[in-house]
Amino acid sequence: MKIAILSKSDSSGGGASRVAQELQEQLTLSKHQVSHFTKDATSSPRVPLYGNYAKKIYMLLREIGFQEFIPFELINIYKKHKNEQFDLFHFHDLSTAISPLTLKQLSKNNKVIMTIHDSSIVTGGCINPLKCTYYKTTCHSCPQKREWPFGKRVDMSSFFHSLKKYVLKNSNIHFITPSKWMADFVYDTGLISSYPTIIPNGVDTDKFIVYNKQEIRKKLNLPEKRFIILLSSSSLNSPFKGIKYALEVIKQIKGLDPFILLVGKKDKDISSLLKEFGTFETGYISDKKLLNQFYSCADIFLNTTIADNFPITVLEVMASGTTNVGFETGGIPEIVSHNIDGLLENDISTLCELIQEYTYQNKWEQMGTSARKKIEDNFSLTLFMQRHLEFYQGV
Repeated sequence: MKIAILSKSDSSGGGASRVAQELQEQLTLSKHQVSHFTKDATSSPRVPLYGNYAKKIYMLLREIGFQEFIPFELINIYKKHKNEQFDLFHFHDLSTAISPLTLKQLSKNNKVIMTIHDSSIVTGGCINPLKCTYYKTTCHSCPQKREWPFGKRVDMSSFFHSLKKYVLKNSNIHFITPSKWMADFVYDTGLISSYPTIIPNGVDTDKFIVYNKQEIRKKLNLPEKRFIILLSSSSLNSPFKGIKYALEVIKQIKGLDPFILLVGKKDKDISSLLKEFGTFETGYISDKKLLNQFYSCADIFLNTTIADNFPITVLEVMASGTTNVGFETGGIPEIVSHNIDGLLENDISTLCELIQEYTYQNKWEQMGTSARKKIEDNFSLTLFMQRHLEFYQGV
């Protein structure tokens, strides 16, 4: 097959773009011809979504909130399509990169697939509405208007919500979601006519392996005998990641003498709040082997996210033999089984009691083993590829 994959970025751009790149790489290994369109492409198989001139106009429009209106990217897409004659176009994330009108235009004469990684396809722009319910009728007075991915000056949520309603009602798009939770969410809005196909994200179980925790701690110069808590996010201060709740948990289990391992972009404010505990900050890690080693050396991954779909980090941490402990958010219960390969509890006091109980009973290693098996049996890249190829053939 000849396939065009379109996303905001490559793997450096976060979850949806990481999934897009992994899919492109796996399809290429399977001898399919794949072009991956991204905003900042520099070399093959990446293809630029638009030229430098269009990018400058795009950035000016973003200042006033019109960043995803004019479909600049159609010029490069059609130029490449004329030469390659793609069998299908598979979109991943639109926010800050691709106009919804591009999906509508391409779907007139081509097979168009959209993997829904966040809520923005059915909202005025926010990637998760949290407690806001305006998206159920008409977005306006957006409570997140100052947050990414919105523009900086004008609240255009009502306009873009109406635009997306129009596109979804007048386009022939085949939808995928990584989780049942997200499929239910978008389908319940009434903006899409058929229930999405669920294809869970996958993880490379050959690259993310289980290390002996004591040996890898010694190699990484981390405390060999301490109770190590992993906090991980591409942006640790993201309002969606709920780090403030993780800090509350850590303070309540102070008696366990935890050592805090921070993986992700460094943040001075978070570091200062943890100064009474031993900490180590890795910063952003692009090397998957090194990332795997840090994931594998922790006793638990404390994951108090308040807005998530089907996080890749949870898959990678579990593949590394480390237990996910945290809130029952989004599609996470579709990955983690409470009391079997992880802990899911939304009440902080109860969560703290469980962490202390399981630590005293030395249960983390056993649960980490179960977590690894869960990933091998259900969320490998092999299964991820098979499910996509079956879907493509069906389309």
